[in-house]
Amino acid sequence: MLRILDRYIFREVATTWLAVTVVLLFILMTNQFARVLGEVAKGNLPRGAVFEVIGLTALQYMTVLIPIGLFLSIMLALGRLYRDSELPAMMACRVGPGGI
Repeated sequence: MLRILDRYIFREVATTWLAVTVVLLFILMTNQFARVLGEVAKGNLPRGAVFEVIGLTALQYMTVLIPIGLFLSIMLALGRLYRDSELPAMMACRVGPGGI
């Protein structure tokens, strides 16, 4: 059974992770989309294969973005909790760094 505090921290990290991952994926996919359109314009790639290449590239990028996004989201969420003085309040209630 998760404590209220555990659910709160999990929700903070999860929403930040989703936002960070979507933004990073969007940045990488716009770059890849321009590359694929260049290949189509050169005639190296058929027009019908554009979305298949983009989709497979997105899956390939997700293997890198998921851990990076998780690391960044934990750092951002804990930074926000410190900025809002929520972590010092947790520590005053005997919830140490190991409990977080």
